[in-house]
Amino acid sequence: MHHVTITTKTIAVQILILEDAADTEDNILNMTEAYSTIFVL
Repeated sequence: MHHVTITTKTIAVQILILEDAADTEDNILNMTEAYSTIFVL
């Protein structure tokens, strides 16, 4: 359940960033992977 909450927050962050700069999808994906790695560890 905890992981789901983190995922939801990550998606919310992605949406906010996409609204500011839609051309940075690659960077967002990298950020998501980094956050996921941090939370998993």
